[in-house]
Amino acid sequence: MISVGALNLCDQRKNPLDGICGDGINWGSNYGTALDVMAAGVYLTTTDIMGEYGYSYTADPNYDPAYGLDYTGYMNGTSGATPIVSGVVGLMLSVNTNMTPAHVQEILQKPQTISALQAGTKKPATGASMLSMR
Repeated sequence: MISVGALNLCDQRKNPLDGICGDGINWGSNYGTALDVMAAGVYLTTTDIMGEYGYSYTADPNYDPAYGLDYTGYMNGTSGATPIVSGVVGLMLSVNTNMTPAHVQEILQKPQTISALQAGTKKPATGASMLSMR
């Protein structure tokens, strides 16, 4: 199992008092030594329920026509950070199909560069590596 936390816009653990680094919503990501890796967790672009029934609808005062009705740019949380990590793990496995789950977790936790993946050093405030694609 790989545990994932969410980062704010300033690459810090998302917390309710983020100010300009946050999303204006009162929530915080988990942190500590139980986390393996952290990834982007605010203002994530994703698909949405199609048309006026989704989160992006034209009557919403926050509607952003740049995303259209079938996408949103306001997904937040570990629900968005975790698929980012899953995608990176998929890329890792496409390069080496013999990797075990333990090896994947070990790589995510260590500060090293593996082709398209850079896992940063564990940060004291989060207890986890930071994930960024290069």
